[in-house]
Amino acid sequence: MVAKISQIRKERKKRGNDTLVIGIVCLIILGAVGFLLFQNISMVQRRSALEREAMRLQKELQQMEESRVEMELLAQERDTEEYQEQVLREQGIYKKEGEEVITILPPDVIEKEQQEKPEKERVWWNPLTWVEL
Repeated sequence: MVAKISQIRKERKKRGNDTLVIGIVCLIILGAVGFLLFQNISMVQRRSALEREAMRLQKELQQMEESRVEMELLAQERDTEEYQEQVLREQGIYKKEGEEVITILPPDVIEKEQQEKPEKERVWWNPLTWVEL
């Protein structure tokens, strides 16, 4: 009977050791699966962020391409004599024979000129200085 009890204890101890080993192996496997799952989730998030960035950069590239085409057309237009003549006319530098150049100043420039204009000195003995012309 003592031998039977000792044999049962050995079997229990062996089962306990087997259970411990199985538990450790399960923990290692679960840890590896958890780590791989976490890495997969972080890669999916990073990929979606990179795809959004790529789409944003694609749109920006398309806008820049459209802008470049517009600038090329504008540069071609600026090379023409008609455009250069128009710019010179707007600046009041160029005029054809028989034409007059008229410059219209904005109100703030007119006010500045009026403020800068010195007042005529009024002299009591000269009646022409009594009235502004």
